[in-house]
Amino acid sequence: SPWCRLVREYATILDLPLQIRPCPRETLWGEGAFTKKSRFRPEAMAWLRKQCEQEQQPASSLAVNDTDLMFPILVDHNHGGASGYGNQSPLVIQQSFGILEHMWTKYTPSVHPKQNVRRRPDQIMNGSFIPFPIRFLLLAAPSYLRPWPHCGLFRLPSRFDNSSAVRLYQSEGCAESRLVRELLCSMEIPYESIPVAVGSHHVTPDSLPIPVLSISRPDDFEPDPSNPMLIQGAQSCLDFLRQTYGVLGEQEYHISSTLPRYLYRIPKEQNLGNPSQGNMAVGAYTAFLTGSRAFVPPQAME
Repeated sequence: SPWCRLVREYATILDLPLQIRPCPRETLWGEGAFTKKSRFRPEAMAWLRKQCEQEQQPASSLAVNDTDLMFPILVDHNHGGASGYGNQSPLVIQQSFGILEHMWTKYTPSVHPKQNVRRRPDQIMNGSFIPFPIRFLLLAAPSYLRPWPHCGLFRLPSRFDNSSAVRLYQSEGCAESRLVRELLCSMEIPYESIPVAVGSHHVTPDSLPIPVLSISRPDDFEPDPSNPMLIQGAQSCLDFLRQTYGVLGEQEYHISSTLPRYLYRIPKEQNLGNPSQGNMAVGAYTAFLTGSRAFVPPQAME
């Protein structure tokens, strides 16, 4: 989604690695709807409910019912006891505005100097003086230009069984990196995202050009975490992921010969997220109403 992209952009700016747990949609019907086949949406719901319990608030007060499982969600294990939950409890933040504020507040001092010698391009392009509809269209343009289900939007079946540790060395602005991220998302393959943008202190293994996939325990090979398999280039990465973890046939992609699964209305008894179902989902873009708060927080403009 555009809001997930926004968080990745600023993780790249701050040079922060992220552990990504992809949560693609299963259907267009019912915002927040998902079944037990979803690999990480149940986990996301559990994190939000745990936050409710720790704050001793009803689940409804933190919007984790019905249509309110909204992404992105950040679980910051580095936050420690500063959250007030105890030393072992991470901080859980939902939606991009709160995530960006937290990232800029906690991680900016250790990454960027406190004073900038010149106005950065991202300050100009994301400044509040640019009308929000224009900023939103610029942010959402990649999704609008690639609206296909396999482009990271919808869940596709995969044979990934968590036996492999996957790292992706990439940059948010790299078109080839985007292709690899899309497939990792659709196949629900968890991975560590290592930003390797201009000026980053991260480097790719053997100084290979991005994108680079590092697979420490690839299926069908002898495990060797100290000597991971390296795959460079978008097409090579895509071919490897499809051949190693892809599922042949269309029994998962279609529920009938004519109806793709992403147009399928999940039965109420199978729906773990949104029992109300609702209409064709537009809820992801209701963030448009408050989205002017979801761009650069004030700290970034200082």
